[in-house]
Amino acid sequence: MEQDLPRSARGRARRAAILDAAGLLVGRRGYDGVTLRDIATAAGTTHPLLLHYFRTKDELLLAVVDTWRERAEDLGFGRDDDLDTVPERVVRLAEQNAATPGYIALFTTLSSAASSPEHPLHDHFTERYRTVLEGLRRYFRHAEATGGLVPGVDPDAAAQSIVALQDGAQVQWLYAPDEVDVPGLLRGAFGRLLVDQPG
Repeated sequence: MEQDLPRSARGRARRAAILDAAGLLVGRRGYDGVTLRDIATAAGTTHPLLLHYFRTKDELLLAVVDTWRERAEDLGFGRDDDLDTVPERVVRLAEQNAATPGYIALFTTLSSAASSPEHPLHDHFTERYRTVLEGLRRYFRHAEATGGLVPGVDPDAAAQSIVALQDGAQVQWLYAPDEVDVPGLLRGAFGRLLVDQPG
């Protein structure tokens, strides 16, 4: 139980519970449909205590999004020292996304809403898509240079197709999670774009 943990561990556990509750609630109701009080209640804490960790809803939402970046970095995204494993890492990240409660709902909700320049996460998502596409382009250009890309496939178009497939498949997964296998679709797409199917 939380009260049996050391003080620093209690603080980390409480902060993690707040982040989890924020992700689930915003994913279900949208950014404007949730208050900090709602999140505090769902996290099993109080509004004043939540404000000790996050002063505003924007700050809390940015912290939730930062946990996504941390998961991607843990899988080696952002590094170019092992380009050959990019397809495997993309598929593993999709598996983690599907296994993280509320993640896909929150991501699809925010990525759509953040297309507005006034949205607090607009710059984040703009940068995210730029970075993801650049990384995939580097991978497919590397595959082309080493004979791993199917002849006639454009590396830039291949990169865009992977991002479009993942985002679109995640929306379908929200409607039919038992029928849509996002990691499997990505694995198949890489297999069709590459001379040798990864993994």
